[in-house]
Amino acid sequence: MMLGYKIKTLRIKNQLTQKQLADKLGLAQSTIGMIESGKRDVSFEILIKIADLFNVSTDYLTRKSAKAVIEDKLEELNMTFEELSDKTKIPMVFFDKLDDIIPYEGDYERIQVIARALNIEPIDLANALHRQEPPITYEKLDKWDKKYNSRDLSEKANYIELGKVVEECRKYKEYSITNLVSRIAQDDNKRKKIEKIIYDLEHYNWTKEKLSKPDLIELLSKIATETNTSYPATFEKYVDKIYADIENENQIREDSAPYNTGGFTTPEAAMQFILKQPAVMGFGGFDVNKMRDEEIIEFANELLNQLKLISYKYKK
Repeated sequence: MMLGYKIKTLRIKNQLTQKQLADKLGLAQSTIGMIESGKRDVSFEILIKIADLFNVSTDYLTRKSAKAVIEDKLEELNMTFEELSDKTKIPMVFFDKLDDIIPYEGDYERIQVIARALNIEPIDLANALHRQEPPITYEKLDKWDKKYNSRDLSEKANYIELGKVVEECRKYKEYSITNLVSRIAQDDNKRKKIEKIIYDLEHYNWTKEKLSKPDLIELLSKIATETNTSYPATFEKYVDKIYADIENENQIREDSAPYNTGGFTTPEAAMQFILKQPAVMGFGGFDVNKMRDEEIIEFANELLNQLKLISYKYKK
């Protein structure tokens, strides 16, 4: 980001007019205008005054932008942005707009992924990412680092791919997120919630705990319908992978329910239990197709009780 643009964003953030900033620095308003537009250099003396006024370091004001740092490293590695995008699974649109965005936490997580891919010190690249606030502290970076490393990388890749598909569907019709949401949701409260979900999806800050699988599939289907894009198999593939561990946990809970509650109460659960006992199925002597539901439940519970008796016998 250019020095003048950084000064302008800091001024606006602190709710100062060009004249007010000029008065504080002892300069003419026209001088501030020229500095912000990049038409005039800033003396070291004025640079220190600006840094003190906005409580930032001179390094924050003068260092290279994150995109410039990445470009230098790519040139050194003889690598393109497209290749970096493929390697990190980060959409090209992020790199294209990197100099213009006002970052939020999810962008700094992306920066860490990029830093690792290019063998750049993460804190250097994070501090290069322009923002209208003081440079990133090691404590803050450590928090992001722990959050990044705590999520399984393969799962993170599925989040990223899903977010890319959502973004591509939206941009196919050249919709903004707000515009898209207004077309698929009528209720104001629902709109706010859906807008947040789509934003988080596209910025890889969304997790499966925020929405059930059926609700997510319904939302994605509406997006695909509104944008006249098919609901691709890959779309569903990423959703299935993301929710796989939850479904496994639910299956484990379902399988263990009879042991916790003392027995089977439904013929479906009872039948699943019977079919999972290969020795019993091998002995035969019964026909589940001719058994009533009550008999299936009774049979499964009797088997379960026999297993309990045997396990107690050999309990040490």
